[in-house]
Amino acid sequence: MGLHHYADMLFRSGRIAAFQAGLQEVVRPGMRVLEVGSGLGTYSFFAARAGADRVTAVESDPVVHVARAVASRNGLAQRVEFVHARAPEGIPAGRYDVVVFEDYPTSFMDQATWELLEVIRDRHLAPGGVLFPESVRFGLAPVVGAPGPAGMGTRTGTRAGRRAGGRSRRPRSARRRRPRRARTRRSTDWTGLPSVPTWPTPGARWSWPPRPWGERSR
Repeated sequence: MGLHHYADMLFRSGRIAAFQAGLQEVVRPGMRVLEVGSGLGTYSFFAARAGADRVTAVESDPVVHVARAVASRNGLAQRVEFVHARAPEGIPAGRYDVVVFEDYPTSFMDQATWELLEVIRDRHLAPGGVLFPESVRFGLAPVVGAPGPAGMGTRTGTRAGRRAGGRSRRPRSARRRRPRRARTRRSTDWTGLPSVPTWPTPGARWSWPPRPWGERSR
């Protein structure tokens, strides 16, 4: 992902404030914290300032180099270690008291995410440790009058489209083609136009009044 994607997330003040408040409650002085998919390291910095003894941030995107610079500018380079690697194989060995992971897909859970969390739980989460955030709340809204399946329009000519009230379309081969009209170039009489003084510009090709079409190509 580009840097603009991570920068845009910083402007989601409600999300940032919620994570900061939650980490302040969970992290205690002396704890070891792991963040998987750290991005710019925002949550790792929150954990370090909440009292974590050591924070390890794993990120596969090159944005990790920017995160290291941000940590250095804020005096956190000695307490926050950034690892440029993919998870779970790139996670340093050891057990952590708090594991921060919020890189969930839109559907919240898929096979790859489930397997990753299992590895983190079995290999890296200390006994009694916390996977943060600890819970997720879903919100659903009913949709009325939806078109065909998978967001397709109702004028697709398919059986599902006709069931949804759409109008079927004839096959392309059965449509009547209109004959193309020959295009003719109209001649313009410029003699009746007044003479307007113009200033030459770099690369200018025409002067006023314009020459007839036959002379322009010469």
